[in-house]
Amino acid sequence: MKRLYFKTSLGILLSIAASFVLLFLFLPKRGGHRVTELAERVLGKGGFLIRQELEKRSFSEGQDWLKKREGFLLTPFKLLPSLPKHTKALQTAPLRGVVSLVSHKKRKDGLYFYLPVSHGVLQVGPVVPPRPPGRDLLLHVLLLCLTVLIFSAILIAPIAKRIRSLEKGTKALSEGHWDVKVEEGRHDAFGLLARSFNTMTQQIQKLFEDREELLQAVSHELGTPLSRMRFSLALLQSARSLEAQQRHMDALDVDLNELEELSVELVNWLEADSPSLQAEDLSLHPILEQLVEQVSEDVPNEIHVTLQGQAHLVAHVEGRQFQRAIENLLRNAARHAESLVVLEAYEKDGHAYIEVRDDGDGIPVERREEIFAPFVSYAKDSEDLRGGTGLGLAIVQRILRRHRGVVSCGVSQEGGALFQTQWPIK
Repeated sequence: MKRLYFKTSLGILLSIAASFVLLFLFLPKRGGHRVTELAERVLGKGGFLIRQELEKRSFSEGQDWLKKREGFLLTPFKLLPSLPKHTKALQTAPLRGVVSLVSHKKRKDGLYFYLPVSHGVLQVGPVVPPRPPGRDLLLHVLLLCLTVLIFSAILIAPIAKRIRSLEKGTKALSEGHWDVKVEEGRHDAFGLLARSFNTMTQQIQKLFEDREELLQAVSHELGTPLSRMRFSLALLQSARSLEAQQRHMDALDVDLNELEELSVELVNWLEADSPSLQAEDLSLHPILEQLVEQVSEDVPNEIHVTLQGQAHLVAHVEGRQFQRAIENLLRNAARHAESLVVLEAYEKDGHAYIEVRDDGDGIPVERREEIFAPFVSYAKDSEDLRGGTGLGLAIVQRILRRHRGVVSCGVSQEGGALFQTQWPIK
């Protein structure tokens, strides 16, 4: 934006300077015409008559004749033996049919005109030139305005073009064309605005694609337990023994729990994609201690969950989402661990790192990127990815991205999977 202000100010200054240059080039020509008009007016009838009288007399007689008539002449007249130096020749209009070659010279007290006679040169002056007439002043103002207008048009034309490009882009975006892009151009204020616009359209396009993908996956994931529930209800109606009825009731309860879990994960997914992030500086150790205690109560007794690392670690996070991300990782590790889950917190290179490790079978290298996709989870007893309510790791990745952090998967020192998360400190 500063560059735009500088360019605008520079353009205005240059236009004003150019207008003054044009006026300077234009004034001498007009000034020459004014001197000629002034000479014709001063040397008109009176100058011709005086010149005629001087032609009849000698040089000394002419000087005496002019001296006697000084009080009667409005403009001083003086007879000189020769033309002074540094005078400029000027041809006036015919005076009574005779073309007169007149010289003039500008001094501090005004203009002097020199008219040749037979015995010397007749000096007329000083003559004070009148001020420029109003029409010339108006012409100069119009010339100044025209110059400023031309330079302003040259400056504003590319800006107007880029504004029109942004206008077309916003109109296309309002009509639902999410893939619209505008020309970024140079690295200036409008270039930054265009880049921000393109980034916004990309994010909107990705948001709609993610929502469409989510709706398709949700419809599929909801369809599976609902189909099983309809089947269980049909079997329940036809069951004749209490044992069969109870079995079908238990199947319905499992499907309802699956639907409840899916709905909770969907809410968490949408919250992880919320545009507002109310981050603050939080001490992580109390949150991690609480999570370890909660997960330890929900896992089998043979799974031991432990906390390691720095006791005093502060990160700039949103507490609720931070807690949800680490809890998802802990519960995911507890499902795949043999006997141990380790939660470790430490600071490195200006970031807070939270690691979750287990001693399970681990995750193959070729699957470590895919497990962060929505509705995809890794089965410990299979080498394949299976569909399911696997939103846990996808939610973790979304939360980290909103915090401008990173989550990665690797191999732990305990032999199982390692999930490392990086959080901002400031």
